[in-house]
Amino acid sequence: MKNVLRLFIILCLALASTAIAFGQERTGSIEGTVKDQQGGLVPGITVTITGAGGFTRTATTDSDGFYRVIQIPSGTYIVETSGGNFQPNRQTNAQVTLGNATPVDFQLQPAQVGANVTITGSDVAAIDPTTSKIQTNITARDIEMLPKGNGFASALKAAAAVRPEVTGGGFQIDGASGSENTFVID
Repeated sequence: MKNVLRLFIILCLALASTAIAFGQERTGSIEGTVKDQQGGLVPGITVTITGAGGFTRTATTDSDGFYRVIQIPSGTYIVETSGGNFQPNRQTNAQVTLGNATPVDFQLQPAQVGANVTITGSDVAAIDPTTSKIQTNITARDIEMLPKGNGFASALKAAAAVRPEVTGGGFQIDGASGSENTFVID
């Protein structure tokens, strides 16, 4: 019985010492927030962390502009951002310590965007400067493409300035009530 008790105590001490060994921190993490020039949070930015020995991890900012990369061995790392319409950004010397989260925040600058726009005579809509009327012509092809209703009201909704008039039961067009509008159906 004494030998069983000794074996039990030795086994308990061995299990307790392994729990202490596994309880030690072996890694750290890098986390931060990515913002634009005005302080707005930027989602969808790729954050890449590189370090010695070929260590590379990538994360993407969430809808709150936040990212976190866990289980990073202690050491010095380079943290880079890319994506969106922003210039790439880089911070060196991000020091990761065991058991701690190293904050690395970014404020991104907009990328240079360039475009050439060419307008030719065929791209310009014809404008009649002698009249002040507002009209929308709905062609037979337009009506064919619309979901079919039980009256011409479904076709009216295709015009940009038309809204249903709740109190009058008609349609407001450019702010005019239903009694002020004229509809010509051919």
